[in-house]
Amino acid sequence: SLGSNYNDFSKDFYLCRNNLSPTGFEAQWYKLIATYPKTADYFNSKLYPSKEKWAKTYTTKFFTAGISSTSHVESENSVIKNVLQGRPGLCELATILDLRLCDEARYVNHNKWYHANASAQLSGASAKCFPEIDRILKEYLTEEMLSRQRHE
Repeated sequence: SLGSNYNDFSKDFYLCRNNLSPTGFEAQWYKLIATYPKTADYFNSKLYPSKEKWAKTYTTKFFTAGISSTSHVESENSVIKNVLQGRPGLCELATILDLRLCDEARYVNHNKWYHANASAQLSGASAKCFPEIDRILKEYLTEEMLSRQRHE
């Protein structure tokens, strides 16, 4: 068990997973194993052999427009099909896809803005109103998850 090292481990693991170069990934991987030897057996026998399925350096070789699950892909395909209605030429298809990506970028930016403003106003409100629940959540949630819970 990682115990009190869990938050540091989590940050280091995501640094490794999100590394975009194979060399950088490998360096981060060996550093992770050396820093957290309790994880070595599991990581080397289970995770490392399937790294092509979860490490960004291997998964970003395919254009996904930031989509990482099939439900999002199916949803995007449905939206695009509805917009296409027929057989457009390659240039028209490129324009439609570009517009869709711009719409998605606007949505993401709006969401970031909205949550930044909401969190600035309500920062710490849940911890003040429900200190006992917040204390329990601190024990079981990662910093990221605790932050998301507090913003709800």
